[in-house]
Amino acid sequence: GIIVKSFGNASPAYYNTIYTYLHFQYNGFFVSSILAFIHFYFGSKNDKGLKGAYYLFVVSVPLTLVNSYLWSAPEFWFNAISMVACAIQLTACIFLLNKEFLVQSLENKIPFSMNWVIYGLILKSIMQLSASFPHIAIATSLNRYLILFYLHFVLLGIISIPAIKMTASIVDITNKIYYRIAIKALTLVFLITQALMAYK
Repeated sequence: GIIVKSFGNASPAYYNTIYTYLHFQYNGFFVSSILAFIHFYFGSKNDKGLKGAYYLFVVSVPLTLVNSYLWSAPEFWFNAISMVACAIQLTACIFLLNKEFLVQSLENKIPFSMNWVIYGLILKSIMQLSASFPHIAIATSLNRYLILFYLHFVLLGIISIPAIKMTASIVDITNKIYYRIAIKALTLVFLITQALMAYK
C-alpha cells in the first residue's frame, strides 16, 4: 500500500503500521470485548466497580499503543507513557480480583473461565510493563518466538478459550461429552504450543 511505496517494507513506518493494527485488534477489540462479555452476562448492571475497571482498560488502550513502538528505541518519554499505561491496566486487573463473581466462580456458580481471563490479563499486563523498559523492549523485539508467544497467549489463552467456555455455559452444553473433549484438547494444544515457543 501507500506505506510500502512511501517508506519501503523494511522501514520503521511499515512495522509501526502493522503493530498499530495488531495493538488495536488485540488490546482494543479482543480484550475489551471479552471484558464487556463478562460484564453483560455475569456482572451486575449497578456494579460501579466493575464498570470502573472496564473504563480503566478502555483508557489504557490508546496509551499502551506506544508500547508497540518501543522496538525502535524512541525517546524515553515513550517508555514512561507505556509504564504508566501498563500500570493503569494492571491496577484494573488487580481490582477485578476482589469482585464477587470471582468468588462465585470458585464455587462453580459461574464459569471458572472468568478467573482464567483475569489472571491471564494480569500476566499480559506484567509482560507489557516489563517490555516498557528500554533494554527489555529492544531484546523482546529481536526475539520472534517471544512475540509469537505473546500474541498466541492473548488470542487463545485470554480470548478464544474463555469465550468458548463462557458461551458453552450460557447455552448449557458444558456437560456434553463432545464439548468436554473439544475444550480439553484445545487447552492442551494451547499449553503445548506455548511451552514450545517459550522453549525456543
